[in-house]
Amino acid sequence: MMRQKSRLSIEEVMKSFGEHSKANDPNVYIQQDRLGHNPIHHPFGLDHYAIIIISSGECTVRVNLETFTLGRDQVLISPPNCIFHFLSIDDNLTFKIISFSSNYVDRMEVYRNHADQFKFLAFKNPSIISMDEMQAAGIAQIVGMLKRHTEAEHVHPFKTEIVLHTLAILTFEIAAALKAQLNIQSHQLSRKEDLVRRFLELAQQHFKSEHKIGFYAEKLAVTANYLAKLTKSESGRSATEIIEDMLVLEANILLRQPGTSVSQVADSLLFTDQFTFSRFFKRKTGQNPSAYKNS
Repeated sequence: MMRQKSRLSIEEVMKSFGEHSKANDPNVYIQQDRLGHNPIHHPFGLDHYAIIIISSGECTVRVNLETFTLGRDQVLISPPNCIFHFLSIDDNLTFKIISFSSNYVDRMEVYRNHADQFKFLAFKNPSIISMDEMQAAGIAQIVGMLKRHTEAEHVHPFKTEIVLHTLAILTFEIAAALKAQLNIQSHQLSRKEDLVRRFLELAQQHFKSEHKIGFYAEKLAVTANYLAKLTKSESGRSATEIIEDMLVLEANILLRQPGTSVSQVADSLLFTDQFTFSRFFKRKTGQNPSAYKNS
């Protein structure tokens, strides 16, 4: 088991899974050996985009506040700064991970020219795609090609261009599959479900600075009381509980950062002072932030 740490690079994550590869941007990791155990038991943050493709087996992972069970030929797409927690991994799990930085996306002209097709890259919450066999086989070929070119030892005069366009092909394929799936889902969502979805998107964007439900109710053009009741009936948690859970999850990560004080965490999450933050944290977790930080 790796030493507990709050923020991990994609290289550190894959090293814990037994994969040792050179750092690149983009990074491509193909886990072919079945794991049989969960090497990372604690939550951790990633600052890159991550596309996780399950080749075989099954795992359950919590990303931010959502829990997903992923099986064969399913894809999880997560934006930067998500918080992951692998809850379970079965004996047969194998997978592929493609990660790339926001800076890499900014350099790619194809994304600017096709912003509408790639708007899923702007989502603040993860997306899940279920592929059919043909889609999975095609994407596996593209991922293999991307891995070969990113890790090629010989100097190719057009390596940068090949990697850039191969990643673009991969994201076009994923965008097409996601678009088809979202079109189906959008017809299935009721007005209430869509409102909760929009609230969750807003909360993920603003929870660090906006702790009160009134801000979100105003954005959604509903009353705070209606939003609280709606989220409770649709998700089992009130809007305030969801915002507070997001704050606690982020606080857990920040408190584990070496050299970060409780006061700095309180400031980062825009609490009025350290005392107010400490009282909030203990109410939610039953533990003082200082005790959690040193545990």
